[in-house]
Amino acid sequence: MLHLYHETLNQADIASGNAHNRCLSRAFSDAAVGKLLDLLESKVAAQGRMLIKVDRFFPSSQLCQCCGARKEDLTLADRIFVCPNPACGYVGDRDENAAWVRRFGAYQISL
Repeated sequence: MLHLYHETLNQADIASGNAHNRCLSRAFSDAAVGKLLDLLESKVAAQGRMLIKVDRFFPSSQLCQCCGARKEDLTLADRIFVCPNPACGYVGDRDENAAWVRRFGAYQISL
């Protein structure tokens, strides 16, 4: 079964985040992002697949894909993720780790 993942989009956040640029803000509100997500949900459900919404504040970059330990002090400059759990010892690319956490961790949370 194929699963589709996306960060939750909030039309109000997008529009207010671009308040300094009125043209861009207006373009986002005209785009009907909410309608797009509703259409996506119905199409995915019609094909018997699952759409998992991952909150944009979900700490996927900070969680270990192997043991789930959270590394609170991770910064954007850190490109290598080193698991803080000495029993685990996972070391890998931060972005690849985050992708695995989003793919499998969000699925487990949604069950």
